[in-house]
Amino acid sequence: MKCLNSWTNKSFITLLQFFLDFLTSNAKFPKDCYEAKKIIKDLGLSYEKIRACPKDCILYWKENANLEACPNCNRSRWESNESKGQQSTNASSKKRKKKVVKILRWFPLKPRLQRLFMSPKTANHMKWHVNGRVNDKLLRHHADYEAWKSFDSKYIEFSSGPRNVRLGLAADGFNSYGNMSSIHSWSTKGALACPPCNYDSQSPPITVFGGEIMLRMDVVANHVFRKKTVNLPNERKRREEALTMWKKRSIFFTLPYWEDHVLRHNLDVMHIEENVVDNIIGTFLNLDGKTENNLKARQDLKDMGIRSEFHLEKDGNDQKHMPHACYYMNASEKDSFLHVLKDLRVQDGYSSNISPCIKLKECKISVMKSHDNHILMQYLSRLKSYVHNKTYPKDSIAEGYIVEECLAFSLRYFKSVETAFNRFVRNVEESMSAVMLVDDIGDVTITNDGATILKML
Repeated sequence: MKCLNSWTNKSFITLLQFFLDFLTSNAKFPKDCYEAKKIIKDLGLSYEKIRACPKDCILYWKENANLEACPNCNRSRWESNESKGQQSTNASSKKRKKKVVKILRWFPLKPRLQRLFMSPKTANHMKWHVNGRVNDKLLRHHADYEAWKSFDSKYIEFSSGPRNVRLGLAADGFNSYGNMSSIHSWSTKGALACPPCNYDSQSPPITVFGGEIMLRMDVVANHVFRKKTVNLPNERKRREEALTMWKKRSIFFTLPYWEDHVLRHNLDVMHIEENVVDNIIGTFLNLDGKTENNLKARQDLKDMGIRSEFHLEKDGNDQKHMPHACYYMNASEKDSFLHVLKDLRVQDGYSSNISPCIKLKECKISVMKSHDNHILMQYLSRLKSYVHNKTYPKDSIAEGYIVEECLAFSLRYFKSVETAFNRFVRNVEESMSAVMLVDDIGDVTITNDGATILKML
């Protein structure tokens, strides 16, 4: 209540003392903020302060706890008077308490994992992969994958305990050697796509077709991760000193079980899907800097000799222009599309409210969450599956929805055959009170301008 209502410490202490007047003298009840924080700390809701080197070389912890300066950069762990503009050397300044330059606030992980087993509900979720998961050989959870099963077969004692926890580290990009303007991203395209070469790359763009991409992937992987020294084709020539740029070894390699991991690194599918949706929306709305339908893409189609209807055309002034693609939308169609998304209402827990992300004046969509991008992708993919006649896409969508509606109505009368309505529920979400079926969605209206209106019941 103190945090939700932005109470001051004084008002909170006044409330605590008010309650104490109604309790007995031996009641275990905090009398001020300090004692209340001590109770929270006993629940594992706390952090520790660890002194750190100003340049992040070391932590003054364990064997380095008593050091006065960093052994690597020789920087003191204490702030000097000169750093604060204080030139006084009198007695009072000498008696002043030393102040640490940099502090790392560490949130211990172990008590937070233990706290998850204090509540019966969260404890069941923590053990769901053993006690609640349906093992029908379908891939729905990490425990269904070969990497998980391989680890269990090698560490039987660990895997036999349902309370043992597996951890995964999620990282959003890296900035190798600080070669990008952003401090956290790693370039994956353009001139700085190869981390070992960095600014020393002299290779021009090359054109790769079809199966050649797969043939080159192993060569590039060996080059980047230094499994062996290779000579790429004539497109890339590098100096030998570039081979020594990778000098840091991941700390995870010190873990005793790291070498037994079948899958040490994995890509975030939701993050990749977010990037794909951003590109699709940027292309649909023809946003500057975000559309993939540009002059270079059209020229690539011509160089590859495919989709001649999209090749660049010359007009009377010897200027090149791009023919409209099949997904082209004029201003009114874009406005209708954005209005549909802005007015969309869904069930609680299905997705977040994307209305603030829709910018009608700027004609764009921005700052959508990964899950919202996933929902939008599914929605567009479902509409696309209805279109079997590209000449009349609106009619196809309407007919496709009618077919699904008829199937949903008919399947309710088949009791001896497994259908979507009587099949065994494999994974039941406790947070969902009901499952939304096809015929429970509501009315879908296909308007003349191609906009789709989804009304939730």
